Amino acid sequence: MLCASRQDDYFPPAAMELKLTPRLMKGGLVNEGGAAIQAFAEAGGRFTDQQDSLGRTAAMQAVFNGPEAIRAFAKAGGGQFTEKDDGSVGTAAFWAASMGAQTITAFLQAGGRFTNRPRSDGMTAAMVVARGDADAITAFSKGGGVFTDQKTKDGWTAAKLAGDRIGWKLRNGKNAKSAEERAEAAALDRLLIEVRGDEMRARDIAASKAYAEAIVRQGGLRHVQ
Repeated sequence: MLCASRQDDYFPPAAMELKLTPRLMKGGLVNEGGAAIQAFAEAGGRFTDQQDSLGRTAAMQAVFNGPEAIRAFAKAGGGQFTEKDDGSVGTAAFWAASMGAQTITAFLQAGGRFTNRPRSDGMTAAMVVARGDADAITAFSKGGGVFTDQKTKDGWTAAKLAGDRIGWKLRNGKNAKSAEERAEAAALDRLLIEVRGDEMRARDIAASKAYAEAIVRQGGLRHVQ
């Protein structure tokens, strides 16, 4: 796990295991890319699905580390992107889906798969991709990823996530339990729109276009029971 990890900013927690101080860690990565992964494999090491206290595997750590680490992990001893779940975000595929176009492309080229399997909130990896930017949607689609009509528990589809990131960002306030929490959430929502509204609207337009092109590319929206 430490070999696969970037070990920066206390995330993943490998930095604590290595007893790195904030001063030593500031401004740089300790283990970026695939060099440690390759060295570990060449020394006879094998990667397994063993999980740390956060439920994360070496495969997930490699995804956090970036495209170079993903490619090195796939070539290393035992390096596979399995369906092991961390109990929070999900599998290595879910993490890859959230990390942008370059990571998505590297993950697919390294043999990773995005399935229709939902996590506890109903989100699929494709929905996580749709929630990202236009480049991520295009990379997912061109790499063979498929968008479906599946819905989250609160009714969001990949299409809706692609076209309404603002709505996705604002949805949590509506679920607040008390009037005080709702008021606080509404204030934060107004601030978010004021500060990032133009950027978010531009993203929604570009992502909607990329999603529409992806649906054409895959020959139509896939229906999932």
